[in-house]
Amino acid sequence: MKLFRIVLYVIAVCGIIYSWDNFGRDFFMKNFYHTSVDENINSNEPPKVDEKIIEKPEKVEITETPIKTGPISFEKGFENVAKKAMHSVVNVATMQLVENTERQSIPDIFKGFPFDDIFKDFFDAPQKKQKLRKANALGSGFIVQVDKKAKRAYVVTNNHVVEKSKKIIVSLSDKTELPATIHAVDSRTDIAVLCVDLNNLDFNIEKLQPVKWGDSDKLNEGNFVVAIGNPFGLGSTVTNGIVSAKGRNLSMGMPSLNFVDDFIQHSAPINLGNSGGCLLNIYGEVIGINNAIFSTSGGNIGIGFAIPSNIAKITVEQLIKFKRTFRGWLGAEVHSVYAKQAESVGLAKHSLESSKVFGAYVARVVSNGPAAKCGIKVGDIIIEFNGKKITENCSLQSAVGTAEIGKSVKLKVWRQKEGSNWGEVELSVKVGDFEKAMKDGELDSKVPEENGNSETIKEMNIESLGITVSALPEQYKSDYPKNVKVIVTKVEEDSGSSFYGPVFKPGDGFISADNKQITNVSQLKGIIDGILKNKNNRNRPIPFIVVRGGSQMMIATTLDFTEKENNK
Repeated sequence: MKLFRIVLYVIAVCGIIYSWDNFGRDFFMKNFYHTSVDENINSNEPPKVDEKIIEKPEKVEITETPIKTGPISFEKGFENVAKKAMHSVVNVATMQLVENTERQSIPDIFKGFPFDDIFKDFFDAPQKKQKLRKANALGSGFIVQVDKKAKRAYVVTNNHVVEKSKKIIVSLSDKTELPATIHAVDSRTDIAVLCVDLNNLDFNIEKLQPVKWGDSDKLNEGNFVVAIGNPFGLGSTVTNGIVSAKGRNLSMGMPSLNFVDDFIQHSAPINLGNSGGCLLNIYGEVIGINNAIFSTSGGNIGIGFAIPSNIAKITVEQLIKFKRTFRGWLGAEVHSVYAKQAESVGLAKHSLESSKVFGAYVARVVSNGPAAKCGIKVGDIIIEFNGKKITENCSLQSAVGTAEIGKSVKLKVWRQKEGSNWGEVELSVKVGDFEKAMKDGELDSKVPEENGNSETIKEMNIESLGITVSALPEQYKSDYPKNVKVIVTKVEEDSGSSFYGPVFKPGDGFISADNKQITNVSQLKGIIDGILKNKNNRNRPIPFIVVRGGSQMMIATTLDFTEKENNK
């Protein structure tokens, strides 16, 4: 039966196809496809055709339009970029004198005696006599300016490459070696400018070609970049990659002394010896100075960092012309305020962007500095400076550093007023001179703190925070500001409500909790218990002001309500 049906289906399909080929197409053409023929014409007469339709078309000239090509091609890759910049990149070799303490070994006559350990301690102890030994270091650099009249050339590299150098040699791509001296350095950006004096050398200065600066602000994640440097002393080496991220803050050393907080992260392979080399865009323009790598093995794993050209260019120009930099100074140590911290003080509504920055928290104010004179207080959050809102794209560090020295500018702070109320306050500050303040030793002076009374009681556990606290012991009072009365003595790793683990650390000193000054342990416990009584506080970030490692900072965290619910 099934076979019979299949045969019928096949016959039907073949019949439809045959009918269409013989009758359907003619029917369709006759009834529907007649847009250019008059419907009323006699089929025996030839159709009349409008003469305009058969006029000869005008002669059309076809011109070939060249296809625009970019600076790179799949065949040649980055060849043009490398050729353009290769002769501007140099290898930097330095010689340093390092003190080497001599140690005397135990004479054979004393070895094996019962008092061998005593003799060992004596002979192994550092001796007063010290020797200076030579140490060599390798790095990279690039030519930024050539003064043909004075027969001088200026080379940019990293400060850590030439720091404490006694002798510097720069090598060109053709292996020509030229002596160089340090012209000026800026430790805050880790940039050094070298001077190559050609007055007494038989050398054609025309061979030195400076590179051009590019605009690092125009870079976007995913853009191609090319790195040229001297890895491991092998000589000029070209690598390529992409921009992996912008605005990376490496937080190297003291935050107040570092000016670069928005490094370019890229994947172009760089290694030891690439420091000071240039990072180029596809047009051969310098958009960064390679400065550091992140590595677990010492070799490249595709994470390199470069100083943005828009910071480097201004710094280099000032170093060449004045042998110093001119940067604004506020006289305050600050930390970024993120979403949860901003929400805890009413500065912002709930935000899922945990990395978004809403301002700069003032952790310390320098006495007699611009910040202290204009009325900025520890605990203020600076949200705007000189018309620029402080965000992840515009840090207070860069806003102050690029401001004109001596100029009075407006700034806005978010300040705790009465009780738990915070509000905006507008101030005017006269921008100071950072280099002058550093020279005069004004960077480390602190504003005097007020005295306060404290109550000493035993330790107390606060499970909703996952910590144990106690009154500040007498022997540690000199290590904390006078307004710290309570410290963290123990942290429970599996307690607290933070997804990323404990937010407090042993040794943290409490200044305030939920915008209330902390004077003793029982008061801190009372504040936390009061918050737990209200279920509406379950997801509310609670602000804490603590001192950690000598610096004041803001912490915001939600409380763990588990204990409260289990007790019901």
